[in-house]
Amino acid sequence: MERDVQLDCYRSMTMMYIVCIIHPMLWFSFDVFGFDPTMLLEMPVIFFIAGASKHYTPRRTLVETIRNRSLRVLMPYYVALCFILLFMLAATLFRLSFEGELLDIRQIGMSGIIKLLLTGGSQHIPYFGYTWFISTYMIISCSLPLQQWAMGKIGGKKYMLLLLACFACWKSMGITSPENIVENVMSYNVFYVLGYVTYKRATTKWVLAAAAAIVCLYLIISGIALPFGNHKFPSDMVYIAYSIVNLYILTFIFSRINIKYGTLIRLWNERGYTIYLYQCISHFIVYKIIETWLTSFHNDLLTFIIAAILAFTIATALSYITIVPEKFILNNIHKLKGKK
Repeated sequence: MERDVQLDCYRSMTMMYIVCIIHPMLWFSFDVFGFDPTMLLEMPVIFFIAGASKHYTPRRTLVETIRNRSLRVLMPYYVALCFILLFMLAATLFRLSFEGELLDIRQIGMSGIIKLLLTGGSQHIPYFGYTWFISTYMIISCSLPLQQWAMGKIGGKKYMLLLLACFACWKSMGITSPENIVENVMSYNVFYVLGYVTYKRATTKWVLAAAAAIVCLYLIISGIALPFGNHKFPSDMVYIAYSIVNLYILTFIFSRINIKYGTLIRLWNERGYTIYLYQCISHFIVYKIIETWLTSFHNDLLTFIIAAILAFTIATALSYITIVPEKFILNNIHKLKGKK
């Protein structure tokens, strides 16, 4: 099936947005016009795109899907984890500091290693809290064959309503799961299935886009959606509602724009996940460059712009190194599979 190049562009730009805008703003604690950066809908967009892209891949059985996702999602993570631990070892030996404290790989401990192997983060590794995405995405993407079967039985729209009803029931019980895994899977699966069901199938009209914009403004001005971080971690129905109307607005806008698949867009599409995995290293480098500015320079907007440019430059440059071991290992695994 022919690829949707525009979908590749959206994926690339969203990953740039996460790595170079959202995470520098959050991790370096910038206050730009008092704007709450968690209001930005980067993760719902990523899952929407992931769901939409499944229309351009052949259907697989459950076993084939688990095998494919393990190779494409988990294996790069474990490769990255090895290098991140080597980075921590070097940081320990060279007595590098982070936010006033020396980095020490020994602080991770055996329980911390187990948590890392299960795609959890670590408070002892700079900025290494973004890997929650991996376990959430693995569960959702591996369940696609089962969800396709269910949609085939009751239809995509009814299935979407069922997902929303199930999540609403879960939230009404007032239960919070460990690491918010249930909330993450149930909420982000809504965006994943929404992309699968509606991408290029639902008409985007001015009237509906205007209505969605009014709903967004109401949720913000009324204070229902603020502070947004309280609705995102863990996810709730306000987060779902706000994200869906924003996804419609974004769909309306980008369905009328043709993006050129240039060199940088292509690079970030092909290496976006690898770049995402190594953010703790690239952003630690950015942190060390602007460390003195963060406390002595009192212009958050200018410092944020500099940090965003540095994040983009360093993450892109680092990908030329980090992609090499990942490709080498994955290519050898494919060769071994081919010999069987």
